[in-house]
Amino acid sequence: MNEQQAPEPHTPGPYGAQPGSGWQAPGPDGQSDPYGQAGRYGQPAPQQAPGQYPPGQPQNTEGTRGGTERHSVKHPAKGFPARLWGQPDSDPGRLSWWDLLTAVPYFGFFLIGTTLLTLLAQASGLDAAGGVELTDEDWMGEFILNAVIFGILLALILPLNAKALIRSFRVFTHSALAWLKLLAVPGLWLVTILCNLLITVLIFVIFGEEPTVSENQAGLEEMMQVVPFWAALLLFGIVVPYIEEYFFRHQLVGKLSTVLNIWVCAAISILIFAGVHVTAELMTGDAVLIMTSLFTYLTMSVIMTLAYIFSGRSLAFAWFVHAFNNIVAVCSMYFLMPYMDDLALIIL
Repeated sequence: MNEQQAPEPHTPGPYGAQPGSGWQAPGPDGQSDPYGQAGRYGQPAPQQAPGQYPPGQPQNTEGTRGGTERHSVKHPAKGFPARLWGQPDSDPGRLSWWDLLTAVPYFGFFLIGTTLLTLLAQASGLDAAGGVELTDEDWMGEFILNAVIFGILLALILPLNAKALIRSFRVFTHSALAWLKLLAVPGLWLVTILCNLLITVLIFVIFGEEPTVSENQAGLEEMMQVVPFWAALLLFGIVVPYIEEYFFRHQLVGKLSTVLNIWVCAAISILIFAGVHVTAELMTGDAVLIMTSLFTYLTMSVIMTLAYIFSGRSLAFAWFVHAFNNIVAVCSMYFLMPYMDDLALIIL
């Protein structure tokens, strides 16, 4: 009787296991090697430190189904975990000299430029609180000037921020929290409105005067009467929120937090955001106007900064929160303004 010969073991050949073939090369311990790293012709698999990805695998992922993947952030925030509630960090990167290319013209125009214009108005005997009547052509010219400035800033920012913005969109759409964050956008707007209402009541109780509309708000209300709706919605509802979130959250919180504690960066961002928006009010000396404008923008800045931090430093999420607020404000000015005398609680 011929002895039955045992079948020869199957080997993958000189090219190793191919993805999707269903065959897994045995590892040195006799177990299967899911990544095909056992080497060829019985050579030992390359060693790797515990917790690292195998060679050829991504080092920085933004989440898979189940949330069990390992995660690495190249530029983590100081004083805050790289993962929060199972969602990854968007990793905005670190500060570079290229950031000054956009920061200097923005802050130079809207902080220094506004201050100089206010001082010139006061030196000319004009009322900085809005005593100068501007024509429709003046308001249209101011809108065009703003559109040109923000258009130039947008052209400078997008090439520098494209990859980080895409990463922030991926973090925003993370499967575990995507719907919750989407529902939080109008919820945070409502919180802002309620906080501003409380501030208005407190100022009335303390000073005994009804809070007046901020310079920024009053100017926009006048401008909206001559600017087409689609143009105002595009500029103030979409472009301006993105540019402001890029500077105040992405740079001053996201990137700066790689070298400073993130809560220190948050305080810096909140104060500068409010200061830039109330420059004209500070020059008037009107205590009620200053308090109303300052605390209103502080509230808005606090909410958007916290939204940015707790969403994994997601610029996309902060942009959506800011844009939703501005879109509601623009729509209110066009469609509710003819029927309401006071929209001071809705700000840009």
